[in-house]
Amino acid sequence: MTHCGLEVVLPDGSLVRTGMGALPNPKADKNAPPHEQEPNECWQLFNYGFGPHHDGIFSQSNIGIVTKMGVWLMPNPGGSQTYMITFPRDDDLNRIVEIMRPLRVSMILQNVPKLDNLLVSAAMEGACSSYTNSKELMTDAYLDAIAEKLGLGRWNFYGCIYGPPEVREVLWKVIKGAFSQILGTKFYFPEDRPHDKALQTRKNTVVGIPSITELDWVSWLPNGGHLFFAPIAKLTGDDAEAQYELTRRRSEEFGFDFLGAFLVGVREIHHIVCILFDREDPEMRTRAHELIKLLIQEAADRGWVVPIWR
Repeated sequence: MTHCGLEVVLPDGSLVRTGMGALPNPKADKNAPPHEQEPNECWQLFNYGFGPHHDGIFSQSNIGIVTKMGVWLMPNPGGSQTYMITFPRDDDLNRIVEIMRPLRVSMILQNVPKLDNLLVSAAMEGACSSYTNSKELMTDAYLDAIAEKLGLGRWNFYGCIYGPPEVREVLWKVIKGAFSQILGTKFYFPEDRPHDKALQTRKNTVVGIPSITELDWVSWLPNGGHLFFAPIAKLTGDDAEAQYELTRRRSEEFGFDFLGAFLVGVREIHHIVCILFDREDPEMRTRAHELIKLLIQEAADRGWVVPIWR
């Protein structure tokens, strides 16, 4: 689903129709006010009309008020199959992303696949206190024990295949064959893990059923609050590894367990680092603020773009 063609009221009261909406409709009543005139029939078909493609300046801003929006809906493609792939080792990351890239660029991996580090999935199943009574940060030994307890990997990949059964079967064969190159990889469908909250939530998300269950990881700490640090980088194993190494190291230096996920675009990765803190702990709030300021600066020093999230 994506949008195509906006009608926007600007601060001076003038009306803008973006894309092909900039062209008049020859059948429209020229005596009617602009907002009452029938739009061009190609308005919601093609984003790139006369002049610059400027829809983006109205997407996350107060530059104008969007009064109409064309939305491309996805018809039923003939079915879908959500899946989960677990990878047992923390240092599998580089190879996972290298295998992922050609599959994503060629559209064998569809929609927006998601690669979670262990604690993102584990935090949906329970708070930190449900795994340990220690106040210390999670060590690799602790993380391996949690992975074994929950039947998860140190990295957990969630995706969905769309199309008729024959198409899904072929795509799944290619995906499974590619990731099977990594020793210890396991493959699951939602019916294999009916009580897995992360997988069941993802099953709904990828077919357009909204939910706030995916945010249950915020309860990893009591009175959970969070900041998102979300740098973008090339879809390469080296870039993913560099971002993971930096953000995990800095998070732990500031006293935070690392929770992070990679959202996989066609040629880029969005690394969503979840900085979780106790909202009622002033000292922890200060540390979270100082951490994200440092990460933003270090990302800028490396040329990683950091979009504004929250």
